[in-house]
Parts: sequence; structure tokens; C-alpha cells
Amino acid sequence: MDSLTEYMDLSIAYGFLNKRLFSGELPDCHLTLSVKANSYGYFRTNSYQNKQNETVTRHEIALNPCYFSRDDKAVLSTLVHEMLHLWQHVGGNDSAKVYHNAEFCAKMLVFGLQCIDSKTGQAITAGQNCTQNVINNGLFDRVAEQLIETGWKVNWQRVDDLTSQKQGKGGKGKDKSKVKFQCPQCSQAAWGKSSLNILCGICNVPMTEA
Repeated sequence: MDSLTEYMDLSIAYGFLNKRLFSGELPDCHLTLSVKANSYGYFRTNSYQNKQNETVTRHEIALNPCYFSRDDKAVLSTLVHEMLHLWQHVGGNDSAKVYHNAEFCAKMLVFGLQCIDSKTGQAITAGQNCTQNVINNGLFDRVAEQLIETGWKVNWQRVDDLTSQKQGKGGKGKDKSKVKFQCPQCSQAAWGKSSLNILCGICNVPMTEA
């Protein structure tokens, strides 16, 4: 299994989701893996330029492999989130003032993805800080299941250097700058810096400081 596996898998997922959710309307874009603190992924316009023809550019969708420890549907939901930013840019009404505007959240809901505030976990109809919950048996849930049934899966995950805890000399002692996070639904716990946004891998909702 070579180093291109994850990029090939992302390309397959992009094509499948583009066809099933966006009627194949989205243009080709560069799919990358990028470690960015407190971010599952991002969309960037005209991020790449052709070396032979500078007028030819491509947009970029990046996913953070430090969060690939989540279940495959959660990873795919982030991909759809960023694909929707691309959709808004090329044919919708994206907004610099409110990054996840009412159009964005309404379209996500059509797809069967509930936008939630990434800090409070509350459902939102617009907002700057936004992640999503998968609605059971919604359109995305069914489409993602169809993709997974073909054998598609996330094969690799980045060792999570965003939340790793450095021990003291000799490998002993705790980093007292870390705080405890707990899932409000299942009480699963995790530890990390207070600035982190941590999602429960079981319930797919943001954890809060305990």
C-alpha cells in the first residue's frame, strides 16, 4: 500500500459524492491532506496555478488527517462540508461576512447534515464556527453507506500531534496545561489543550470541558 493510497481514496469519494449529491456539477479541484490546528478541513479558492499557463487555476479542498481516527462517515461528512463551500463559490451565494450562511446550512440540511456550532454543539442556521452531525437515514447517511459498501474506507490516520501530550524528563509526569474534555451524551473523556475543539468519536458531537 503506497503513499498515494489516501489521495486516491479521497478522489474516489469526491467523484462519488459529487455525482450523488451535486449531480456532478462540481469542477475538478486539488484534494490535499493538511494539518491545521482546530480544523477538520478547509476550502481555498484558486489555491493552485498551472506552471505552463498561469491563467489556469484550481481550488483546493484539504482534510486534516489528524482527525481520520473518527468513523468513516464523519470523515466523509467533512469532505461534503468543504465540497459545499466549493458549490457556493462556483454557483451559489457564498458570504465573506458569515462563512456558513443561511444558504449553506439549508443545503447541508437537504443533504441530511445538521449544522452545529463547533463550540457549543447547538444546531444553527448560520454561523462562523460550524461542524455537522449526520442525520440518521438522511440523504448523506444513505449515500455514504453506499460508498462504504463498495469497500471504500479510510486506511491511514495521522498520529495526532495536535493533541499529543509531551511528558516530562524520563517520560514521567503530566502536562498540567491539559484539561479534561467530556462528551455530554456518553461521558467519554479526552485530554488536551483548552483551545482545542474535540469531537466525540462515538456520538459525533463536540466535547466540553469537564
